[in-house]
Amino acid sequence: MPNSRLLLFLSTLLWCLVFVAFSRMVGSADDSSRPCIYDTDAPSLESAKISLGSLNYECAELELKDLLKASSLAPELKADAHRLLAATYFGMYAKDSAQRRGMTLPHLIQAHLANRSWSGELDPKSPGFIKLWEEAKWTVDSASPPPATVAHSNCPRLVFPLVGTGVFVASTLWYIAGSNTAEDDWHAYEASGGDPGLYDTYVSSNRTRKWAGGTAIVSGAVCGYLWWRYLAGKRGCENSSTGGLTIHPASDRLVLTYTF
Repeated sequence: MPNSRLLLFLSTLLWCLVFVAFSRMVGSADDSSRPCIYDTDAPSLESAKISLGSLNYECAELELKDLLKASSLAPELKADAHRLLAATYFGMYAKDSAQRRGMTLPHLIQAHLANRSWSGELDPKSPGFIKLWEEAKWTVDSASPPPATVAHSNCPRLVFPLVGTGVFVASTLWYIAGSNTAEDDWHAYEASGGDPGLYDTYVSSNRTRKWAGGTAIVSGAVCGYLWWRYLAGKRGCENSSTGGLTIHPASDRLVLTYTF
């Protein structure tokens, strides 16, 4: 009788061990070889979301990787795929924080690079996932180069104000020379005691002085307008240059540089 009870006890214990081992084998096989059914010729974001929703991370990962292989993927869809793949790794490596970060963050960075204007709701709404998303955006935005200055076709040309300046300087020198000549002719006329010929010479030189003065005034006004128009149109345009001379207008000064 005692032997029968011992045999029954051992048999029951053996069956329990077999049942536990079989259950673990079935569970392990179910976790590692869960069916992954999707159209490999046309992977989609929606199908990958279904796999992720059922916690089938491996299947979601495979389909999203196949989706990202497409060369003609729209930027918005590419960003969504990277974001969903990041969510997949975030769930897949929940027990390893270092690996979770290492696998999740790069895809969040790629998502923001593909579509920086995205403003939807993150899924999952985990604080850890949101923190990684903010880090990814900061990483991309802080490394972005400043926007390039666009050169417009209607940017003003420096040659016009320079020519205007040259004309103004020349007419001013002409007026100074004409004024000196007219004064000399007047003094000569006075010293002659009223010689009519010297008076005619003075009248002629004085007329030339007036023409030179008028030209200097007009060219000065035109020169000022040309410089005002150049500086007003220069803002927002690419730095222009004439030869080696480059002018950089600022709000309170004008910086000129010359490259040899």
